[in-house]
Amino acid sequence: MQPVIEDQNYVTFKKKIEEKVLDIITQSLEEGTLDVDGARKSARYITDAWESIQSTDELKAFIQKLVAQWPIFDPVLKDAEFQLTTNVEQDKIKALQNKLSALSAPVISVNQNR
Repeated sequence: MQPVIEDQNYVTFKKKIEEKVLDIITQSLEEGTLDVDGARKSARYITDAWESIQSTDELKAFIQKLVAQWPIFDPVLKDAEFQLTTNVEQDKIKALQNKLSALSAPVISVNQNR
């Protein structure tokens, strides 16, 4: 399966996910919806797996497992799914635009019966 997000954008996408996860941990600690032990466990879980994640499919699967263990990370999953869906739709639109451009390109015919 080809990546949903091109390589140059994957690093940025993964970084945004990382920032969102860290924001949720910080906010949850401040609000008291996550205790220090839960923060440590979730942080350990994240850091143990983070560097080995190499594709959007792996990243999405990781986030799904993260949410299964710590539901506070559900907004991360929703954001990631939205971004992935948006990128798939943009790719489909580009492909259709390319097909339309090819169909509307002038056809040059050579008359060989002269």
